[in-house]
Amino acid sequence: RMEAALQASLLHSAQLIFIQRFRSVSDRAEATALLREAFDAGPVGSVLCLEATPELLVGPRAVSIGAVSLPRRAAAERLSPATVSATAEAAGILPLTTQAASLAATLCGLARGWMVLLVGGPAVGKTTLAC
Repeated sequence: RMEAALQASLLHSAQLIFIQRFRSVSDRAEATALLREAFDAGPVGSVLCLEATPELLVGPRAVSIGAVSLPRRAAAERLSPATVSATAEAAGILPLTTQAASLAATLCGLARGWMVLLVGGPAVGKTTLAC
């Protein structure tokens, strides 16, 4: 039982730290296949699935994506969860679910105090994400 929990933790960390750093979908798919083979992770849809989309929760005190959570600025604490969601939706700043895994990797790095490089073309949301 402990071995399965350790393996799941290793795969989760590898997904956050390594897989999401590849820029192309094909590179991420190849790295995921190698990781699955090395750790005998099982088929897509299994408990150790590496392709699962992490759940995004935006609240007045924290932002959580999957198992990674960061506290929000003090000003947001005065808002109710409904206000936070409505404000984010009205401003058009809710991320696409396709970005959830990359956002989880970004939050993981920020939570550990690591430098995070945000790359992309003009007007794609790099500054908004960093603030």
